[in-house]
Amino acid sequence: MNKLDNKIEKCFYCKERFSEEDCIFHAKLYQIYKVTTFPIGYKYNEKVIRIPRCNVCKKKHEKFFGSSFIISWLIVSTISIWYFFHFGNIFVVILLSIFISGIIIGLIFNFLEFLFFKKLNKIPRESDFDDYPPAKQLLSLGWKKRKPDPASVDKYDVAKDSPYYKQ
Repeated sequence: MNKLDNKIEKCFYCKERFSEEDCIFHAKLYQIYKVTTFPIGYKYNEKVIRIPRCNVCKKKHEKFFGSSFIISWLIVSTISIWYFFHFGNIFVVILLSIFISGIIIGLIFNFLEFLFFKKLNKIPRESDFDDYPPAKQLLSLGWKKRKPDPASVDKYDVAKDSPYYKQ
C-alpha cells in the first residue's frame, strides 16, 4: 500500500485536506444492550469509529490543551509558591501550590477549550464527531459516547439495535 492509498477520505474536521492513516481519531462508542437489576448495572458493547483527520487538525487538537496548559501551569504554580511562601511551611506550600494550581489551570483550560476551541481553530473539537455519518447512525440508535455510571442506567438506556430493546 503506498502513501496515497491512505489519503482517500477528506478530513472530517476541516473538510479541506485529505486524511492520513496515522492521524485518524479513534472514537469509542458504547451500546448498552442489557440492563441488570441484580447486581445493578448493565452489559455493553464497544465500537471504535475511525474518524478521518489530517495532520494539521491533529496538531491543532493536540496543541491547544498541551502547550498552553504547561505554560499557564508554570506561571500559576510560580505565583502560588511565591504567595504561599510568605504564609507557611515551605514544603507544604510547594506541594499545595503545585497541586492547587494544576487543578485550577486544568479546570480553566477545559472550560476555555469547551467555549473557544472551534472559534480559535476554525475546526470542531476532537470529541465533536456527532455529525460523522457512521457515528451519527449509531448515536441515533442509542449508542453513547461515554460509559454511564451503572447506578444511573435504566431500561430506557438500552440501544435500539439491542436484542433486549423494548419499545
